[in-house]
Amino acid sequence: MFRYGVSPRPEVEPIHVLRNALSLRSDIHIVFDQRRFVIVPKPLSSDETGRANYTLAVHVFSPSSSTQFAKFYHHIATQPLYGISLEYIFARFAWTVFAYSAQPLWIAQDGELTVKDYNGDQCTQLYQSRRARSLSASKRKRDNGNVV
Repeated sequence: MFRYGVSPRPEVEPIHVLRNALSLRSDIHIVFDQRRFVIVPKPLSSDETGRANYTLAVHVFSPSSSTQFAKFYHHIATQPLYGISLEYIFARFAWTVFAYSAQPLWIAQDGELTVKDYNGDQCTQLYQSRRARSLSASKRKRDNGNVV
């Protein structure tokens, strides 16, 4: 990412700017870098027109793996993030979501780059078929041989 951080053109904002920095407590920062939670817009309520009002809140991935962390932070609204780039927050979201993908979506099996267009239903099927298999290692049955 560092090579993209230096602005090659004057109209492109560099990555290493204060708008792309989020001040977090050190223990929370470690968990953030481990991609265990993201900051996303969550609906607060609906106004009289039926449009939802949103706030930024913490979303914990795999809350069952860390029940204490999830208990304190899952679906909790953040303090107002003044001067923080929403693009940065979205990039961190994408970085976290793609880390949980079973295989990169952009690399074909033969190693060649291919471009395909998918509609929403096809994307859902593609994602579900990749997640259908268990990602955890399965136990092997022991071969006791001919032990008497």
